[in-house]
Amino acid sequence: MISLGVDLAYRSLAMVAIGPDLGIAKKVQVPSKTIEPQQIAAWLFAEAFPFVDMLKPNVVCIEEPLLGKSRNIQTALKIGRTAGVLMGALASAGMERNVYLVPVAVWKAEVIGHGGSDKQRVCTWLNENKPEIASICGDDQDLRDAACVAFYGQGLLARVDAVRSGLLDESSHAGVASRG
Repeated sequence: MISLGVDLAYRSLAMVAIGPDLGIAKKVQVPSKTIEPQQIAAWLFAEAFPFVDMLKPNVVCIEEPLLGKSRNIQTALKIGRTAGVLMGALASAGMERNVYLVPVAVWKAEVIGHGGSDKQRVCTWLNENKPEIASICGDDQDLRDAACVAFYGQGLLARVDAVRSGLLDESSHAGVASRG
């Protein structure tokens, strides 16, 4: 099962795919400021889609754009536009049921253990717990965040499998499996 984590910025996408015997990272960044603002999201998708299409992930978890002290409303709207284009394009590729926006505090709580973890804590967790993935991310914090979002996706896949296994176990849920 392959999970793809995506960390969004206005002019870049950081993507990390994690699966059995798989750890691969890719960062796509708009090369110049000459691209019109309304075209940035489409350009990022065009650059990222071949990577996603090659991997055919079982789940794509995208860090939800946030509006906080360090971001202004215009930046949040631009990142939200990028997220929307990415989600729409993934839906057109038949992945609409497997794409999730994940709030920052949610993936940090699940993966790191604390929803308010700072960048250093994320970096330390990845170095200590998943050094092979940390090495493919290098010092790029966006890739490190995307990797942790991908680990959240792995946990999501595991929970889905557990629920499905439980529902198909006729001894614990009489009649459920036979209903089809």
